[in-house]
Amino acid sequence: MTELAQNKFLIVSKRYAKALIELQNAGIISSEDILNDLKTISDTLKISQDLNEVLSNPVVGIDDKKDIVEQIFSNKISATVKNFVKVLIDKSRFSAFKYIVLAYEQELDLIKGLERVNVVSAIEMKQEAKERLQRKLEEKLKKSVIINFEQDPEIIAGLIIKIGDSVIDNSLRHKIDNLSKEMIK
Repeated sequence: MTELAQNKFLIVSKRYAKALIELQNAGIISSEDILNDLKTISDTLKISQDLNEVLSNPVVGIDDKKDIVEQIFSNKISATVKNFVKVLIDKSRFSAFKYIVLAYEQELDLIKGLERVNVVSAIEMKQEAKERLQRKLEEKLKKSVIINFEQDPEIIAGLIIKIGDSVIDNSLRHKIDNLSKEMIK
């Protein structure tokens, strides 16, 4: 996907995510129900790549797509989210669905004062170290933090911490690469 197309998806996604927030703020549906319904749709799309392709395909008729959504999700998701999906289909925006889900989760995190952080370590971190890191990040960011811990032996030692668009790479692999670059100069 080109950078231009990705930026277009991001702009569109934020707009639709804000529409979901407005539905929630109006008391029409709770954020938990929206999240559960979006997860149900996402899980179904992961299982059936064909469904995703059909719903995103401009050649397939809008009414046919809506019928498919109605048949598959009739008793699985709320009428509100089902109608939201139908609006995406009407506006030829269903191909941005996964980006809309991500944007909605980000909007909810902002409202709740949460920050999602990815931490990569070479080996499994002990629970005590994980809790200490979480406390330090919460102090530094002045927000509640949800950490996703991953392992990658390729980094050799240290940590890589990803907070939004920022990356703090304190891995031994990174330090070795930088040292190699300096030696070549």
